[in-house]
Amino acid sequence: MHKDMTGSQIGENMLIEQVLRLVHYLVKFGYYGHMDDIKKLLGPLLSLLDGRNDKPYLHDKGGADVQSVWDYFQKTGRYLESPENKAIVDAKCQAMHVLDLFLNYRFNTRLTQFISEFKAIHQQAQMPNIAFPELGALLNENFELGQNTSVDRLSLKRLKEIFEDSEYFKGFPLTQILLDLSEYQYDQMIKESMYLITRFYSAHKNLFDRAVRAQVLVTERSCEVLEELKHMLPTLRRYAMAKMSKDQIQIMTGILDRLTEFCSLPNEPEEEHPMNQIILYNHLILADLFDILSQEIDVSLLDQYGGLKIVFQKCFKLMKAIAKRNPAVQERLFNRLDKILTIEGAEPEMAEALTEVFTGNKNTCMKILPYQVQKVMSLVAQHTKKAPQFLDLLNAVVKVEELDLPLKRNQGYVMKYFMQCRSDVAYIIDQGSEQRRDLLKGANNEDLQYLISLVDLLATCAEGENRFIESICQTIFSVDELLDIINDKQIDNNLKRPYLRFFLWVYLNTASGMIESGSADLPHDTRVWDYMKSLNEELVKLTLFVNKETKVAMQLLKKSPSKSEVGIADSVNGSTSDNAATSSSGQTEVRRHHGSLHYMFDAVMPFLQVFFRSYYQPDRENYPKEYDYVDNLAKNLVTFVEALGPVISNETHLNTMIACMNSVLSSSTLPVKVMEEFLEKYGGGTKSTDIRSEARKKYEEYYQAEEELNVQLNVFAVNYSYIYGGLNTVENQLHYPLDKEYTNLDGDQILPLGEEFQQLIDCFIDRSQAGTPNMYKRAGKLIQQLSISASNIHMTERERLEQEALDLKCLQVLRAIIYNEIVKLPDNWDDHGARLHKKRLLSIQDAQNFLNQHSAMLKAMSLLSKPGDDIIREVLAFMATMLFAGNPKVQQSISEYFMGTREEMFFFAVKNRMHLSAIATKEKRALMAQHHAKMEMFLEQAKALKKAMKDGRMVKAEIMAANKKLGSTLMASRLSLKSSSSKQKSLKKRTSANALKRNAAGGSRLGSTTSLSQFGSQASRLGGGGGGGGGAMGSTQQLLAVRSYTENANGVELFKVKKKDDKIPLISNNNNKIQPASTDIEIKVEDFDDQDLAELAENISDDKDEMEYKDDGYIELVLQVLGLMCDGQNLDLQDYLREQPDNIKSVNLVAETARFLSLVYSNINKSTIGLVSQLFSTLVEFISGNLQNQAVVYDSKVCDYVNYILRDGHFLGCTEEQVLDLKEMIADLIQGLIEENCSKDAAKRSIDVAREVVEALDVDGIHHFTVTCFNKSQNRNLDEDEQEMYTKIGFRFYHILQRMADLDEENRCNKKVLIKTENDQASWNFYEQGTLSLEIVKDNELQKLYFWVKNKTVLREEIKEKFKYEADRSSPSNKLRDFMSWSRDIMQDIKYQRRILANPVARFFVHYWWHFNMAILWLSLLIATVIMVTWERPAQVNGTHVHDRTEPAYTNPNIPYVTYGLGGLHNVLSLCILISYFLSNHPTFPTPSSIASWFRGLIRTKSHSEKKEKEDDDDHQSNLEVHFFSFKTFYYIVFFALSIMGTIFYGYFFAFHLLHLIENNQLLSRVSLAITRNGRSLLWVALLGLVVFYIFTLFGFAFYREVFNEGVAKGYYCRTVYECYVTILHRGLIVGTYEFFEEHVPEDKDFAWHAGKMVYDVTFFIIITTIGLNIIFGIIVDTFSELRDSKWQIEKDMTTTCFICSRNSYDFEHHGRGFEHHVKHEHNQWAYLFFFIHLNETRSNNYNALELFVARLLKMDNYDFFPLNRALSLENEDDDKEQMLDTLMTQVSYLVNRMKLDETIKQREEDKKHQEEWKVKNQVAFDPYGSSKSKTTKVKPRVTSPKQRPQTPHDD
Repeated sequence: MHKDMTGSQIGENMLIEQVLRLVHYLVKFGYYGHMDDIKKLLGPLLSLLDGRNDKPYLHDKGGADVQSVWDYFQKTGRYLESPENKAIVDAKCQAMHVLDLFLNYRFNTRLTQFISEFKAIHQQAQMPNIAFPELGALLNENFELGQNTSVDRLSLKRLKEIFEDSEYFKGFPLTQILLDLSEYQYDQMIKESMYLITRFYSAHKNLFDRAVRAQVLVTERSCEVLEELKHMLPTLRRYAMAKMSKDQIQIMTGILDRLTEFCSLPNEPEEEHPMNQIILYNHLILADLFDILSQEIDVSLLDQYGGLKIVFQKCFKLMKAIAKRNPAVQERLFNRLDKILTIEGAEPEMAEALTEVFTGNKNTCMKILPYQVQKVMSLVAQHTKKAPQFLDLLNAVVKVEELDLPLKRNQGYVMKYFMQCRSDVAYIIDQGSEQRRDLLKGANNEDLQYLISLVDLLATCAEGENRFIESICQTIFSVDELLDIINDKQIDNNLKRPYLRFFLWVYLNTASGMIESGSADLPHDTRVWDYMKSLNEELVKLTLFVNKETKVAMQLLKKSPSKSEVGIADSVNGSTSDNAATSSSGQTEVRRHHGSLHYMFDAVMPFLQVFFRSYYQPDRENYPKEYDYVDNLAKNLVTFVEALGPVISNETHLNTMIACMNSVLSSSTLPVKVMEEFLEKYGGGTKSTDIRSEARKKYEEYYQAEEELNVQLNVFAVNYSYIYGGLNTVENQLHYPLDKEYTNLDGDQILPLGEEFQQLIDCFIDRSQAGTPNMYKRAGKLIQQLSISASNIHMTERERLEQEALDLKCLQVLRAIIYNEIVKLPDNWDDHGARLHKKRLLSIQDAQNFLNQHSAMLKAMSLLSKPGDDIIREVLAFMATMLFAGNPKVQQSISEYFMGTREEMFFFAVKNRMHLSAIATKEKRALMAQHHAKMEMFLEQAKALKKAMKDGRMVKAEIMAANKKLGSTLMASRLSLKSSSSKQKSLKKRTSANALKRNAAGGSRLGSTTSLSQFGSQASRLGGGGGGGGGAMGSTQQLLAVRSYTENANGVELFKVKKKDDKIPLISNNNNKIQPASTDIEIKVEDFDDQDLAELAENISDDKDEMEYKDDGYIELVLQVLGLMCDGQNLDLQDYLREQPDNIKSVNLVAETARFLSLVYSNINKSTIGLVSQLFSTLVEFISGNLQNQAVVYDSKVCDYVNYILRDGHFLGCTEEQVLDLKEMIADLIQGLIEENCSKDAAKRSIDVAREVVEALDVDGIHHFTVTCFNKSQNRNLDEDEQEMYTKIGFRFYHILQRMADLDEENRCNKKVLIKTENDQASWNFYEQGTLSLEIVKDNELQKLYFWVKNKTVLREEIKEKFKYEADRSSPSNKLRDFMSWSRDIMQDIKYQRRILANPVARFFVHYWWHFNMAILWLSLLIATVIMVTWERPAQVNGTHVHDRTEPAYTNPNIPYVTYGLGGLHNVLSLCILISYFLSNHPTFPTPSSIASWFRGLIRTKSHSEKKEKEDDDDHQSNLEVHFFSFKTFYYIVFFALSIMGTIFYGYFFAFHLLHLIENNQLLSRVSLAITRNGRSLLWVALLGLVVFYIFTLFGFAFYREVFNEGVAKGYYCRTVYECYVTILHRGLIVGTYEFFEEHVPEDKDFAWHAGKMVYDVTFFIIITTIGLNIIFGIIVDTFSELRDSKWQIEKDMTTTCFICSRNSYDFEHHGRGFEHHVKHEHNQWAYLFFFIHLNETRSNNYNALELFVARLLKMDNYDFFPLNRALSLENEDDDKEQMLDTLMTQVSYLVNRMKLDETIKQREEDKKHQEEWKVKNQVAFDPYGSSKSKTTKVKPRVTSPKQRPQTPHDD
C-alpha cells in the first residue's frame, strides 16, 4: 500500500481515493473487525494521511533548485488550492472517513467492556452470599466524589485498563497529522480534521454520554425488537434518499408501519411504549425520517408522487407515535419545527404529528414563536377543510393539557392571526345560523369537521377569562343559538361538545360579569333546565352502556373521537369479538356512546361544575322543580360515576369528574352519606384509584426489571464520569496552585471536566511560542471551522447533528483557551485593583486579541441564527469570555462590524430572546397563579373541614359549603408539590451529569442500544418485580425507570403528598432515569393535622418560587454580553445598542432591558436573583456617562423597581452574598443616574435626569438600608469579609444620600430630617468620617463626587508638613502642577508604606517611630542627669589628681552598671530608630547612570541641551525620595554609632543625642534650617575668610614673627607659616590681633613699626571682625527672615486662599458655609490626593463617568478638571452677579432713553421759542403801522404726532 502521495500523479491519487472508499466499506461491514487487522491497516493509512510524507513529483531530490521546490511544496505548496492538491485532498478525506470508522470500532470496544464491567459489579452486588464489590458504591445514586479514595483510585485504574486495551493509535502521531491536515486551504479538510481531533480527545466523554443513553436489553421482547430493527434499518436507510419504485414503497411503508406499532402497547394504540420509543430514538430513527421527508416534491404533480405521499404520511404517523408523551423527542422535533412546517404532501398527518409535540409539554408551548403560530395559521388558511388538523395543532399550542390551563400569550397570538386571516379561515362560521345548524345535522363531511375544529379552537382561546377574546367570540355565536344547539336532539353529542365548551368559556366562566356577558337570566332559563333534563336521560343511557360494555367503554375513554366523526377506530371493535358491537347497529351505538362519553367529560362536567358553583340560585318558592332536577341529576351522576369510575385511565377525566361531583352534590339535597361515600372513594384522586389500564399494568410488570437495570447503568455511568472528571478545582483541573472552583456546574458557562478536555485545549496552544502571537495560531483553525459551519446550510439530519456537536466543541475549546487564564485570577481580584494581576490580565488580553484578529467574535455571532439552544448558549458564553474585563479591541471590532455592515440579526435575536423570556415569565406566572389559587382554596377548605369533622359539628349545609370546591382542588394541590428529596438530590448532583442527559437528546454517529442477552431473558433473573429482595443492593428493587403517572406535561417534577408518618421518599422525575419507585398514598382530610397543613402551605410557597422562572433563553448570558460590550463606558456601543440609525429597523436594547426588569423585580428569589443582579449590572453599563441612556432607563420607571426592592427586603432562599451583590448593583445604578449635574442648556432641552431620579427615589428606604449596613458591619459575629462587604455597600448608599442632598430642592435628604435615633446618628458619623468629597469640572460644568477612604492614616503627617512648606505657590497653575507632582510621589510612598505595613514586624517599627524618638530623648536626658549628679574627677594618685584620665569617678560604685544598663537600652532604641528610618524612607542608592552623570559634570562644562536634559531629569525626581548618601541618612547612622560609642566610652557620647531635640521640634528645626538652608553661601564666605586669614598670616610671619615668639609660653606659635596660620586663625577670631600683640610688643620698635602694626590690626579688625563676621551673621539673619516671611506667606495663603480653586476667603465668607468649611469639605487638597489613590486602586472598567473622565485627563497630564477659580458654593454668586448686571443694564438703558427724551423735549421747546420770536419779528417787519390784524396767515406751531414721538419706558 502506498505510504505517501505524489502531487503530479493525479490519476494515481484518484485511484487511491477509490481504493480507500473500498476500504471504508470493508471496515464498515466488518471485514476488518479484528484488532490485529486494524493495527496492520492503521500504520499505512496514517502514513498515507500524513501530508508531511507527500512530494511534488516522483523524482528524487537533486540539486539546489530541486531542493527549493521540495521545500516550497512541504512548507506552502501542498496546502494551496490546485488540481494536483485537489486529488490529494479527496483521497485524504476518504482516508479520514476510514479513520472515523476505526474510532467507531474503538468506541464500541470500550463501551462493550464498560457494560461488561457494570454487569459483573451489578451481578455481584445482587448476590447476598458474596462480598459486596468495592466498586459497588458506583451503583448508589448518592455517591459523592472523594468520600472513598480507594473506590476513586480503583475506578480510575479500571477505566485506564479499558482504554489501554483498545488504544490502537498509541505510538502514532495522530494529533500532529490532523493538525497538519487542518492547514490545507480546503473546507472539507478543515472540517474533517477538526472533527477527528475533537472526537479523539472526547473518548471518555462520549463513553459516559452514550452509557447514560444506552439501554441494556434483557427481556425477550426488547431483544426481538432490537433484532427486527437491525434487519429493517439498513433497508430503510438505503431507500431513504433514493427514488423508490412501487415495490420499494410497499416495503418502506411496511417498515414504517411496523416501527409505528413498536411505539404503542399491544392492542392499545393510544398507550405509548416507552422502552421501544427509547430503542428507536437511540437508533437515530428521527434522523432517518428527516432524510426521507427532506425530499422535495412538486405539489402540483402530487398524483404522480402518490407512493411518496403515502411514505410521507407514514413517516409523520411514526413521528407522532414516537413523540407521544416523550419530552426528549418532543423537544427535538420542536427544534426542527420550521423545517417540518415547510414539508408538503402530507399536511394532515404532519399537523397530527406536530400536535403531539405540544400535547402535554408546557415547554414547547411556551417556546413557540409568533411567526411560527402565524405560519400554522397561514397553513390553515391555505388548506382549510382539507387539513383541519392544523386547528387541532393550534388548540394544543394554546392549552397545556396536563395542567388543563390555557396560555394567554398563545391565545393572543392565535386570535391575532385568526383575525388577520379571518376571511380565509372563518368562512364556515360567517354563514347564517340556519346553514350552520343544517351542517351539524347533515352527514359527516369535510366542512363539518372543519367547523367543529374551528369552534373548539375558539372555545379554547376564550378559556381563562380573557375579556378581549370573549368579546370577539360573542359576536360569532349568541347565547340563544348555543342553547338551541345543545338542546337539539338531532345533533350528535360529539358535535355539541365544542359548542358547550364555547358556551362555558364565552358566556359563563368569563372575565366580565353576568350582565355584561348576557348570562344573567341563565340560572332560571327554561332552556337550561330542559338541557338538565336531557342530561339525565343521556346519563341513564351511558350508565346502561357502561355496565353492559365495560371493556369497550374503557377503550372508548382512552381515545378522543374525531371532532366530526360519530364513531371510533376498528381497534375498539377488536376487543368485542362476540359483542353486538360487531353488527352495524351495534357499531353505530358504539360510535354514539364514544362521542357521548367524551362529551360528558370534556364539556358537560366542566359546565355543571361552573353552573352550580357560580350560577345556581336555589329558589323553592318560585322554582320548586329545580330542586328535583338537581337531585335527579346528582343521583344519575353518582350512578354514572359508580359504573364508569373503575375503568377511568385518564387522570384529567378523573379530576374533572371529582370537581363536577363536588359542585353538584354540594348543591343537591341528597343525604350527607352520599358525599361522604364519594369522598371516601375518590377523595384521594388518582392515588386512591388505580387508573392504569391492563396493558399498562402488564407492561410495567414485564419491563420493570429491565428498566431498573438501565437505571442502575445510568447511575453507574454518571458516577464513573464524576470520578474521571475529578474535583472541580483549578488545582485539580489545571494543576495551578489555586483552591478555587474551576467552572460553575450549575451555570450556563459550564466546561467539561477531566484531563482529556485539557489535552484537547493544549492541541491548539503552542507553549513553545509563549508570549508571541503564534502561541494561539492553531486556534485559528477552530475559528475557520465555525465560519465553514455558518456557511454550510444544506445538510442531512445526521450531518446537522454532527456539525452541531463539532461547533459546540470548537466553541468550548476557544472559550477554554481564554477561560483557563481567567480562572487563575483570585475571586477578589477586581476588588484589590487590577494592577496586582497585570501579568495575568495581559495574558488574557493576548488570547482575546489573537482570536479577535481572526474575527472569532463575528464568526461566532453568525451561529446565533441556528435553532439549537446549546449552540446559542455556547456562542453567548464565548462572547462573554472574549469581552472579559471589557477588552477595548474586541469592543472596537464589534462596533466596526455593527456600523460597517448594518448588522440587524444580532439585535433582533437579542430582542426576540428577551421578548420570549418575558412572555414565558408572564405565562408561567399566570399558570402558577391559577394553579396555586386552587391550592390555597384547598388549604382554607381543608382547615375548616378538618376542624368541623373533629368537633363533630358538621351539619348538612356546612358540608355542602365546605366540599363545594374540595374535590377539584384536592387533587390539584397534591399534584402541585415537589418532592423535597428530589430537590436535595438535584442540588447534590453535578451538572456534568445533567450535561450527559442533555446530550442524550442529540444524535450520534452510531447507535447506543446494547443487547446483552447473557444477562437473562426474563426479568425474574434480576430479582425484578416489586418484591423486597434482600440482596446486597437492598434499594435496587425500589428503582423504577418508567414514567410516573403524576408526570406533568410542563416538565415540572410533581410529587405525592405523604402521610405524617410516611418515611418513603417520593420522587418523580421524568427527565432522569435515576429515581426510586413511588408509593401511592391515599389522601384524606382527616389525615392532616395542623403541622401537615403548615408544611403544605410552606411547600406551596416554595414550589411557586421554584417553578415560576427558568432561564430558557439564557437571558442572563445575553445581558452579560450586552453589559461587557459597554464595559469601560464605550460610548459608541452604548449609543448603538440604544439606536441603530443606519439600519432599516432600530432596536432599543437599553429600553428592552429596562422593561424586562419590570417582569422580575417584584418576585426575587434564589432562582431569579442572579438574573435581577445581572439586569442591574447591564443597565449600569448602559448608562455610565451616557445621558441619553440615562433618560431611557429613567423613563422605564426603574426608580419604582428600585424603591420596591429596597422596601421589600424579602428574598426567599437567597444568601446574604447574593442579596448584597444585588444591592451593590442597585447602588451603582442610582449613582450612575445622579452622579452628574445637568448643564443649564441640557436642562432646557430635556429633563434633568439626576433631579428627576432624586425626586422619584425613596429616601427613607435608602437611609434605612444604609443604617442596616452599619449595624451589620459592627456585628462581630460576622466574619471580616462580610463586615467589609456591608461597610462597602453602606458607604455606597451613604454617598448616594449625600449626592441626593446636593440635588434635592425639598430638603428630603437633609441630615436633620433623616436622623431620628442615636443609632442613626452613630451610623451617620461613621460614614461621615470615612467619606471625602471633591469638585471637578467636566464639559465646563462643575460636578461633585463622593468616595470612601478606607484608611486616612496612610498619609503621614510629616509628608503633609513637608508639602505645606515646600509646595510651589507662585501661581494657581504652578500650585496645581506641583501638587500633582507631589501627589504622584505621595502615592508611591503610600504604596511602599502599605507593603511595609503588611508585615507585622515592619508595622511595629513604623507605627512606634514617634514613641522611639520621645523615649530616646527622655532616656538621653536621664543619662545626662545621672552623669551630672554622679560624675566627679578621678581620685588622687600620690596626692595629685589625674588630669589625662577620661574615665570619671562615681559617687556610687553601682553607677557604672546603671550607666551600662541605660546605655544598652539607649542602643536598642537607637537601633529601632535607625530601622524605622530605613523602613519608612527607603533610602535609595545612586544608580550607575546618575554616578556617571555626576562625574561628567565635574570634568566638563554642560552644554545648553545637557543642562535642559538635567533639568528635565530633576523634574522627574521624587519630592520624597531619600538618598542613602544624604545628610539625614548619615545622621541616623552616626546617631546609632554615637549611641554605641556612648555605651563603650562611659557615656560621653550620649550628650550628642540631646541635640536630637532639634529633629523633633518644628521651631528648632526652622532655626537650624536658617543656618543650613544657605549653607553653601556660608561655606563660600568661610572659604573667603580662610583666604584672608592666610594673607594676614603671611604678613604676620614676615613682619611680626618675633611678637609670636615672645608668647610661645602662652601658645603663640609662629615658627612655620602653618603654626602662624593656626595661631592667627585661633586667636584672631576670638580676641583679635591687637590684644595678643599688645602683651608681647618689643620695646625697641619705632613709630614706623607701630604704624605698620596699626594698619595690620585695623585692617584685620575691619575685614575679619567687622565685615567678615557680619556677612555671616547677615546671611543667617536674612535666611531666618526669609523663612519667616515664607512661612507667613504660606500661612497667609492657607488661611486666605483656597489651594484648589485659588479663590479668596472673602468670597466664601459671604457665600456658602464659610472658608473653613470650603477647604475642609469642598476643596480639600488631600481629598483630591485620596481620590487619585482611589483611581489608582480601582480597575478602569469599574470607574463611574466622572472617575473615568478624570482618569483619562490624568493619563494625558491634563489638569483641566481642577475647578480653578470656580466652586459650587459660588455658583449662586455668579448667578447673582449676572442678575445684577442685567438689572444694571436695564436701568442704564432706561436712563439713556430718558436723557434722549429730555433732550428732544428741550430741543422742541427751543424750536417753539425761536418760532415765536420769528413770528413777532415778521409781524413787526410787515406791519409798520402796528395794525392788530395782519394779512399774513398765522403759522401754527408744529406738534409731533404720537407716532413720531420717541418712546420712553413709560410708553410701554
